[in-house]
Amino acid sequence: MISKSTIVALGQLIHLGEAEATSLAAIPEGRPLGLWTASPSGAHAVATPALVELLSRLPDEHEVLIGLAACSPKLRTAWQSILAARRHGGAHGPWR
Repeated sequence: MISKSTIVALGQLIHLGEAEATSLAAIPEGRPLGLWTASPSGAHAVATPALVELLSRLPDEHEVLIGLAACSPKLRTAWQSILAARRHGGAHGPWR
């Protein structure tokens, strides 16, 4: 499971453009996916243009945070199930 400190760090990455790298260690997949990169000192994760693009394509910052968390294989399957339900209308109607 992803810790509260990781969720806070993802929020900082979205809002401030950087967060402590150690707080994002639970989701190392975000860096090779090009969503953030290391600062010169390595102490911080810095948002990339790919993350900014993601922000522009998803409905709100909460969706971006969930999408970033879903870089972790532990959460990816659950997130894909939610997206599939939305695409097919789900129990609560279309989410397009």
